[in-house]
Amino acid sequence: MKKLFVLIAGLLAAAAVAATNASTANAPVRVTFDKHLVDAGTLTFAGTTDGDAPGTLTSQVVAIEAVTGPVYHVTFDWFVSAGAKSFVARTSGIWNTERGLVTMNGSVTSGYLTGAQVHEQGELVDASTLRFQGVIQVIPGTT
Repeated sequence: MKKLFVLIAGLLAAAAVAATNASTANAPVRVTFDKHLVDAGTLTFAGTTDGDAPGTLTSQVVAIEAVTGPVYHVTFDWFVSAGAKSFVARTSGIWNTERGLVTMNGSVTSGYLTGAQVHEQGELVDASTLRFQGVIQVIPGTT
């Protein structure tokens, strides 16, 4: 009976470890950023990343699909250089120029977690340099 109890306890412990590893593996990769406009002609931004993928980034406007009052409907490419966690993502969404807020969704097109969904939220923190700070979340297991 004691051997059976030890075996069951061991199986339960192994299952708990596996569940913890699975939930950690599927946790969003959280990348904070701080970027500013570097080329007004191509609407290219450059900056740094931190969080789960520290490094540098470049982002560029691919298209401005529409403008509705103060809201711009935009598509961006993001190039995050962070060693083994480097990736390129394409996102589309809105930039509310009145509030300075940006919200976009898309997916990783190459590199780390290719195919995973991406959610980006940013905020204009300096209008004179078009400096934005925010968070990019890459959601594993959503390919």
